[in-house]
Amino acid sequence: MKEMKSFLQFKKYIIEKIEFDYNLNFSEDETKLDFSIDKEFITLDEDAFVLRLIMEVFPPKEGKEYPFNLKVVMAGFFKCKEQIDIEKYLPNAAAIMYPYMRSIVTSITSNANVAPLILPTINTQKLFIDE
Repeated sequence: MKEMKSFLQFKKYIIEKIEFDYNLNFSEDETKLDFSIDKEFITLDEDAFVLRLIMEVFPPKEGKEYPFNLKVVMAGFFKCKEQIDIEKYLPNAAAIMYPYMRSIVTSITSNANVAPLILPTINTQKLFIDE
């Protein structure tokens, strides 16, 4: 049987920041989901790195009214079994981290007593395509 273990090991994640601002003036019943994800990565060693995902749900925009603004910064710590081109595997790392981010957003919104928000799945490859 083939070895199926990945050489990319997800060690842990931490939440670096959570900001939640409720908009008391929001009056609509429904609004279209608006969120963005940014990323940063830091090489720790030749076989270890940190990927930081920065998500903002309902970011403040001129002319737009949203029920709340939520910003979450999450750092994922990864180690590789061998030296690799880390940048090539960042989409894989983001794909590993994103379900945790989705769960955190659902938990925060649920605990904030707003309708629990379940983010859609995304194509993490597109996060790393420079436009």
